[in-house]
Amino acid sequence: MALQYKIREQKTKFGSTERVYYYAQTVLGQKVTFDELCEELADGSTVGVADVKAVVNRLATVISRNLKRSCAVDCGDLGTFRPSIRSKASETAEDFDVSLIKHPAVIFTPKPKFKTSLHGTQLRAVKSKYVTDSGEGSETEEEEYEPSGHTGL
Repeated sequence: MALQYKIREQKTKFGSTERVYYYAQTVLGQKVTFDELCEELADGSTVGVADVKAVVNRLATVISRNLKRSCAVDCGDLGTFRPSIRSKASETAEDFDVSLIKHPAVIFTPKPKFKTSLHGTQLRAVKSKYVTDSGEGSETEEEEYEPSGHTGL
């Protein structure tokens, strides 16, 4: 198993100077559907697919309800979900108004074990075109790389 990537070209312009940089971009495989996920979870347990679907759907409802109550929700080895808001600044506390608050957001913080689960994963360049702003580019060669240290995340 290896994470696949392709090279993405990005142009940056500072004033009259334009530079081109190349970055690795993850290439996603086929999406695992909710049904497939539930089947895989059920296959490795003593409960059926319907029970897994019910629990996962209920989990989303319970997390949402608790986030609306300003609670952080610990999901074991997966990580923690917490509510967050941002706002514009006011010069004094008395000048602050609720209209300065932007839309609330959900922040997910993975637990260390989950966050580092991709460390040591092999990386593989896919045979595809370089990705550019215009969608054009040249062919890449396929190569494998096995990192010996930190791989990000």
